[in-house]
Amino acid sequence: MRPREASSLEPGRSRCSRSWGPAGRDGALEEALEVFQRLLAIQAARLTKPELAAQHCRLAGLHEQLGERAAAWADLEKALDADPAHVPALRASVRLAEAAEDWKESVNLRQRLVGVLKGQARFEATVELGEVARDKLKDLVIAASPSRRRSPLRPNELPVMERLVGVYRETHQGPQASSSCRRCSPIRKCRATSANGFT
Repeated sequence: MRPREASSLEPGRSRCSRSWGPAGRDGALEEALEVFQRLLAIQAARLTKPELAAQHCRLAGLHEQLGERAAAWADLEKALDADPAHVPALRASVRLAEAAEDWKESVNLRQRLVGVLKGQARFEATVELGEVARDKLKDLVIAASPSRRRSPLRPNELPVMERLVGVYRETHQGPQASSSCRRCSPIRKCRATSANGFT
């Protein structure tokens, strides 16, 4: 959406950052931001809470591209006030917190993110939470308590599970590390067999 084309908001889009190409570099990005803010003020009352969160998330992306981190943070807070489970806003907030090296806030936001994700995305976010808590916040309690799934591993989960094993070992949880290693073993054998040309 370039300024001269803007006539309404696009509720379906929820990305918190996007490339504006050459127009952003020649000064049109500031104009786009002003137009978008005016449109949001006019149409906010007609948007659902998830749609309102998506639009504040997009505004945050524009502010971030302009280097206005405080303004970006303010819009992300508005997005999460409207929809606390808005995943793009949570991910963008994590990115801003870590850019500012606010690791406590990053861990808090990552915990919220784990709470709203499902399946493989939740599993990976949980492992990342443990790593940040261990490496940056030095909080071994959080690092040592990633959620464990009972379902069999799929091949694309092996790198994530290996990272989880590392978290368990570094937080002195030998039994959990051993259990996770056993879950990895069938996948490793399958890959080794495939690499040797057997079926």
